[in-house]
Amino acid sequence: MATVVHFIISRYPKMNKVTFHVKARKDKVNKRGEAPLCLHVMVNGDRDLIPLSIMVPFKDFDESKREMKAKAKDAHLINEMAGNAKTKALEVLRDADKASLLLDKKTFRARFAHAYGDDFGCFWEGALLKRKESLAGDTHKMHKSQLKKFRGFRPSLSFSFINKALIESYDTYLKKRGNSVNTRRTALKVLQTYINIAKDSDIPIKDPFTTFKIPPEQSTRDSLTKVQLKRLLEIYDKRELEEHLHYTLMLFLLSCFTAMRIGDVVKFGAKMLKEGKLIYMPRKSLNYEKVIKIDLTKISRRIIKDVLSFISSGGRIKSQQKINEDLKHIASSADITLNLTFHISRHTFATTFLRIGGTLETLQRIMGHSKMATTQIYAHMIDERIEKEMNNFNNEFE
Repeated sequence: MATVVHFIISRYPKMNKVTFHVKARKDKVNKRGEAPLCLHVMVNGDRDLIPLSIMVPFKDFDESKREMKAKAKDAHLINEMAGNAKTKALEVLRDADKASLLLDKKTFRARFAHAYGDDFGCFWEGALLKRKESLAGDTHKMHKSQLKKFRGFRPSLSFSFINKALIESYDTYLKKRGNSVNTRRTALKVLQTYINIAKDSDIPIKDPFTTFKIPPEQSTRDSLTKVQLKRLLEIYDKRELEEHLHYTLMLFLLSCFTAMRIGDVVKFGAKMLKEGKLIYMPRKSLNYEKVIKIDLTKISRRIIKDVLSFISSGGRIKSQQKINEDLKHIASSADITLNLTFHISRHTFATTFLRIGGTLETLQRIMGHSKMATTQIYAHMIDERIEKEMNNFNNEFE
């Protein structure tokens, strides 16, 4: 039997007469067909609609039963959250009656917000849970880590305190913790995403990013030189490293010669190889169904053969964090002072490709960039390297 979600509560009729039920707002359905859930309340004759920070597919909401249809995705979870809201509303009413407090809708809303949890961090956590299946695995982990970082700045935060000053304080906090411009940019963009989701959920927030500008991405990107890349190949071929480091280097070199991201390397398999080409759909671009096709070279074929052998023998690919830890040891062994991370392999592919005569248009397709401006960053890197190396003449022949 369906849970009753409409209450008429009044143990003390002479005090407060309050009714409430959960409602999906048909008048607020967005382009995705989602509607915000709210608590429809009548407080001593005054009507109010209190947002519950939950978005649901409107077609999956049973308006007669005032709950999610049983077959709807996450129906049990959403109905449980809605049930919690009703419980908190009941607590507000009982506490007011016990205190002989006559409620109006403003007072009820304020007390309900306190009881239900007017907390942006909790909202972020709930939204992240709902988005788990729609986000790529690495993206979900990154958003989760950004939530943890934000809670380090503000363990709890009322929606009413989200403004430009708060964003400026968070940016300052990130700077003091030694975050680079690009790292701060990522943190702020993820924060902006969940503020926008809150706005779409009918929570009254003034967008602080209309006046606060997120810093632009730094164009300088580290990459290996020709000499450094050859040194790593030499170490790899001679198997000079411990076995677990050797396999990490193998994956790093795979990306150096194919431009694959770590998320795609983790999913690497023979199914990606067809007629002498590497063909795959990047995980980062799954929503756009973008397909990358790369002709295999002699060096990439050799490394791919090793990777397939590693996988078929039961080898397991480490997490990106563990791989980056390994790369620090590998850099030390190769006398490379660069702060080596896996993503440098992609930068290395791009700069190598341009150095040996590749075009920006072709590189854009291989890298899977949606904008040419992103690809052109690598051309600037090549120009800077040429300028630096030409200046060596000044040092040599003064």
